[in-house]
Amino acid sequence: MHEIEIKAALKNKEAFIKALSERGCEFGQEIKQDDTIYAREIETLEIFLSNSDFLRIRVQNDGKTLFAFKHHPGRIRSLDSAPLELELEVSSREVMEHILSIMGYKEAARVTKVRRKTKYQNWEICIDDVEGLGAYVEVEELADSNDDIVSIQERMRVFLAEFGIGEEDLINNRYDVMLMQKRGGM
Repeated sequence: MHEIEIKAALKNKEAFIKALSERGCEFGQEIKQDDTIYAREIETLEIFLSNSDFLRIRVQNDGKTLFAFKHHPGRIRSLDSAPLELELEVSSREVMEHILSIMGYKEAARVTKVRRKTKYQNWEICIDDVEGLGAYVEVEELADSNDDIVSIQERMRVFLAEFGIGEEDLINNRYDVMLMQKRGGM
């Protein structure tokens, strides 16, 4: 599946949650997520971004450990592509880390966040408090192909604009890249 999403910084997280609730969105419990991102080449941010495959082990405070594979040439999203993403639950973080090490993957970044999710139409909406970065919203849709990315993202932009979230608030990078940039690289 291809994950089509847009992300934006939230100036007022509580007001946004309230406005979504008024539209009938019901939020699940907050989930703390500790994400470790792996890639084969991690020497510099530029080299890290040149990888096509990125792996993630996510440990959640609800007891789940999830492994994700993301295939996206150049890591930075563009309007005409979305990563192929596959995810499954694993029983042991330690065993998964050992497997990744044997395969030549190295830990590149760690992202800790508290996430609340809701659904709106065919989108999953995630409200994230990211340690070291602040509050964000991600609007996501899973698609079988990259066919209609631009129009889906445009509908997402229009939706967010209804809440006062404009183009200037949109973020193109993932949290791991933003944290690396904030730290000045790897």
